[in-house]
Amino acid sequence: LRKTLKQSFSNCTVILSEHRVEPLLECQSFLMIEGSSMKRYDSIQKLLNETS
Repeated sequence: LRKTLKQSFSNCTVILSEHRVEPLLECQSFLMIEGSSMKRYDSIQKLLNETS
């Protein structure tokens, strides 16, 4: 699925709903929603730098 998304939608914004961290590592940015509110929007790299 990830390969198809990358090939077919390389010039598009793709919204991915994911509970695991691994698939997010290929993304440029992330949006975290808790309840009905936006909790955080940032780059994946910034998140990794903060948690390591």
